[in-house]
Amino acid sequence: MARGDFRNMEESKKDRLLRLAKDMKDIGYPKEFVCEAMCNTIAGQDISESTIRRYLPDEFKNSKQQKKASSNQTTVNADKKHLEESISGAPDL
Repeated sequence: MARGDFRNMEESKKDRLLRLAKDMKDIGYPKEFVCEAMCNTIAGQDISESTIRRYLPDEFKNSKQQKKASSNQTTVNADKKHLEESISGAPDL
């Protein structure tokens, strides 16, 4: 498969996801839960959860989950920094 063909295939997935998200919103599905519903139902069927999350705009994502993921990453970074500082101050063996 040529690189251009692969790129077109990926763009096609993005277009299909966006169309599905719009259709779900149009029939009355709460738009902030569209991403989560897609991840729970179609992820693993020729498309990954990370691809779904990457392609869908923020309007289709639950802002509470985004904030939680962001705060979890901040905590991980703070813990990592603290650990690095602890190690750098430890005496060499």
